[in-house]
Amino acid sequence: MKIYQVGETVTCKVTVLRSGALYNPITSVLIYIYIEGTSTLLVNGVAMYNESTGIFTYDYQTPSCTADKYCWYCKVTDGVKIGIKHDTFKLEA
Repeated sequence: MKIYQVGETVTCKVTVLRSGALYNPITSVLIYIYIEGTSTLLVNGVAMYNESTGIFTYDYQTPSCTADKYCWYCKVTDGVKIGIKHDTFKLEA
């Protein structure tokens, strides 16, 4: 788990592969962020930035966040196929 200070930008990054090669899905790459142990979404299905073929990022700004453990997941949809990547980070005061 990566640790950041409140106020820093947290970059969430996902790599999408198809048959071992970097690939841009045709439908969507969306991110969801929440505080661990809660069901309240802080980021709810926002499109991630396509940095290059198969590489997607989202910069989460934390100035108004509290020190806590956060979870994020990325939902990649390509037609009817769906993939999910999950990760966590911690914010310290």
